[in-house]
Amino acid sequence: MLVIFPTDISVANIDNPWEGILVAGRSMSKPQLSFFVFQQCFQMVIYITILFVIYLSFHSQDYFRLIDKFANIVKFFLILGVLEFISKYIFHWIDYGEAIKYLFGYADSTVVLARTRGYGIELQGFTKEASHYSYTLFISIVILLSQKNNSKSNHYQDIWILAGIMLMIFCMSFSSVLFGIAFISIYVLTHWNITQSKFFRIVKQGLFVIAIVIGIIIIINSINLLSTDSFFSRRVLSLFEEFDIISSGSWQHATTALEWSNRVRLLGIFMTIKAFLYRPLLGYGFGTITCHGSTAMMLSGVGLVGVYYWVELNFAVNKILTSNINRMYFNCSIMLFLFVNLFNSLGLRPFYEMHSFFICYFN
Repeated sequence: MLVIFPTDISVANIDNPWEGILVAGRSMSKPQLSFFVFQQCFQMVIYITILFVIYLSFHSQDYFRLIDKFANIVKFFLILGVLEFISKYIFHWIDYGEAIKYLFGYADSTVVLARTRGYGIELQGFTKEASHYSYTLFISIVILLSQKNNSKSNHYQDIWILAGIMLMIFCMSFSSVLFGIAFISIYVLTHWNITQSKFFRIVKQGLFVIAIVIGIIIIINSINLLSTDSFFSRRVLSLFEEFDIISSGSWQHATTALEWSNRVRLLGIFMTIKAFLYRPLLGYGFGTITCHGSTAMMLSGVGLVGVYYWVELNFAVNKILTSNINRMYFNCSIMLFLFVNLFNSLGLRPFYEMHSFFICYFN
């Protein structure tokens, strides 16, 4: 798209990220072609090819077996997660990462020593950051929920799901709040589907909306009681600070922040969405604009047209296998997936990794 329709808009790209613009004082630059763009395109092509092969060769039961196999892998890594929790929180073994390195190999993303954060210790699995691990756990428990909803013997499935939720809470990532809310929403959606009575569906919907409103009121009224000394309180206060700075347009002159990570993430998403609004249909080109929000990157890259066709292709099998599910609930699940990834990932991985194939599959 940049070759056919050049642009003068200034944003961030993979060679000039928002971290450099905000922290190091660099200037924003135009979207441009780079190795990162070709890499993202290549990986998406591989993913689409895999989807076509699956569509052409799988029967309906094959999808159930695939979910079971995926869920079994998830359970193995949850066991490792519980061991990490025990070693760090109970035995205070700071060299847990060293053992993982010798067992599974060393990489740049390997964290060798346990790190404290807030009132706890970061759990990271095989990732470099607790927020990455939190997202991995979110995907894992959604997969387990999918298996539970499609399994005849699901008595022990709740234990695995609870283990994933427990690890997500103790991995000490503020992103866990977003992923936790998303999982609760997905859980509620799947159980609305089970209830056939219209009356009970309306009651559940009403209670869910009331719970959200009460939660928002409690958060707003509690702002003055929060302290910057607490990890989670500081992050919440930082969110309100960033909303004020970004909405007022004063971010270009701000030299301090309660949490720079929040500013980098929220400002990058805000500016990328602004760029998308200039080319809402076809975008600027796949991966040419970067921020810490995959959905924002997707929208700015291929526009509404590209996102629509990606959703249609990615969830085509889901629509076939879930014909008995209310369309509204299914579409809400897709919107939740897009919303979660609006605040997640410096790249388009959530859109070409196989977990996205399962994320909206419920029965």
